[in-house]
Amino acid sequence: MSEIKRDTVEEIEDAPKTIDTLHQDEAVKVLGTYDGDQSWTDAEEKSLRRKLDWRLMPVLCATYGLQYYDKAMLSQAVSHL
Repeated sequence: MSEIKRDTVEEIEDAPKTIDTLHQDEAVKVLGTYDGDQSWTDAEEKSLRRKLDWRLMPVLCATYGLQYYDKAMLSQAVSHL
């Protein structure tokens, strides 16, 4: 590794970890003031995972279906040439 790249990598690794408040991120502000319990149970994790699955799976399935449809239409177009 060149001397310049090595110095840059070392500077990044040694840099203190800071929270970006420049962009006025509301979530960072809320988490900064949170004093509650920071652990969760297996049941809470399972419940959250289930909610995320129900939100993401329809979008993922629709995207997959559209991609399949697009690929099938392209193959039809090529076969008619």
